[in-house]
Amino acid sequence: MIAADALAEHLMPDGSLYVRFIEPAEAIAKKLTEAGLDDETIVRSLALLTNICWAYARDALFVSRGGERIRPRLDRAAVEERDPQMFEHLGRIVERGFDTYDRRQLEMSVEVFLRGIEALLARARAASAQEDV
Repeated sequence: MIAADALAEHLMPDGSLYVRFIEPAEAIAKKLTEAGLDDETIVRSLALLTNICWAYARDALFVSRGGERIRPRLDRAAVEERDPQMFEHLGRIVERGFDTYDRRQLEMSVEVFLRGIEALLARARAASAQEDV
């Protein structure tokens, strides 16, 4: 999607786009099946990973074309319009100016996804162990 640049906004997740990702999706589904996840959890996990990647790509493309990093402005405006003592944590965080449009954001999103998968696997294994008792 990032490589498509200006055309990316016209890309819809249809069959022509999905075909490029069917082999990696199969590899992930195989690993998750072997690890012990059920089919519904696997398909929902693949959908979540797709959403993470699409959202990051959309943000990265927008900013690369000179678009404003809108979240900081909206956050700052929302906090400034309220009692600063009620929003001391968000106010401090907004003022630090973290860039949530950079590569580190994608890396963190994928890490959180993987940690979530680990938690789901632990839960599935615990449930399976309970059934065996």
